[in-house]
Amino acid sequence: MRTRGPGTDVDDFAIAYHEAGHYVVAHMFGHHQDGLTIEPDSEKGSLGHTTPMEDPGTFTYANDEERLERIAQEVCTLYAGFAAQIRVQPGIEERARLGARRDFEAAEGWLGREGLDDALMVRTMALIEEHWPAIGRLALALLAARTLDEAEAEAYVVTEDEDERDRDLARYRAYFKGRR
Repeated sequence: MRTRGPGTDVDDFAIAYHEAGHYVVAHMFGHHQDGLTIEPDSEKGSLGHTTPMEDPGTFTYANDEERLERIAQEVCTLYAGFAAQIRVQPGIEERARLGARRDFEAAEGWLGREGLDDALMVRTMALIEEHWPAIGRLALALLAARTLDEAEAEAYVVTEDEDERDRDLARYRAYFKGRR
């Protein structure tokens, strides 16, 4: 396992944004997650993870179009960790890609089996931009708590109060400004 911590090869900040990216995009598609963590798991060989409650390969679909859309959503969710990480830390694409290698392998497996093209990364990047405030709120909460269950994570993702969103965004910007 790689060394963790500020200034090392992998830091909690990057992992929190990576996992928050997965969680928020899955949530946006209506897919439930058990929770997320930035605690390493030596058995899985991961530095953090988001735990999906469902596997798209186990569903019965009404038609082929519905099945392909659900698989496209899964691929976007897999790409979302990488996309969020390079959004928050520009210039680390190769390092982030190495950290997301299992996500990429899983996405490429879906793409290859289903004959889909890789244009889904562009779709994923747009989703990350659209939901960036929620990703920031969730990543900061994850940095503080290290592990969040579904109910805790939802509290940071689903925020209807504009004043609360503005306060969260201000906290996010202050935290991020201190890291530059």
